[in-house]
Amino acid sequence: MASFKEFIVSTDLLLTESLWENKSQDISQYFFSIGDRGYNGQSSTSGIARNGVMFYTQVHRDNIGCWDTAKPYTRSNLGKLLDPNVSSTLIQFPNDLKVDDGENQSVWIMSNRLPIYLYSQLDYSEINFRILKGDVNMMINNTICNPVNAYGDGSKSAIVSIEEGQCY
Repeated sequence: MASFKEFIVSTDLLLTESLWENKSQDISQYFFSIGDRGYNGQSSTSGIARNGVMFYTQVHRDNIGCWDTAKPYTRSNLGKLLDPNVSSTLIQFPNDLKVDDGENQSVWIMSNRLPIYLYSQLDYSEINFRILKGDVNMMINNTICNPVNAYGDGSKSAIVSIEEGQCY
């Protein structure tokens, strides 16, 4: 499932299995919307690094977004990590993302051309699927998402180094 909105819920609630067995409809009242990502801000997945920064896909923008969870969830605190002039050729329809648990954490992104496949035909002489990897700290270095950066307008994108990874 994908959404334009971001929600929060207490982890205590999620860990109490007995609540889910009989009262699943009643539990929905504990999921709170904290905001939305705006026009074309639909995200299919997200992950949070140890430093509290959440990374999320932006499937309609062919980009990766970020948010320092210690800051208010406002659009001025939501960053875009890729230069739009580069990301359209590197990332198309980023539909999956994971933050690993390595000592130096990385963000892994899976990108494919599903929309092209659905509405026309894939060109098998081109790269149609990518697995990309980026270092968490390098990706957020000059962005509003960096926990060491003060509040700002978040209007500038950071050009970051994301390289193709290997599928194991």
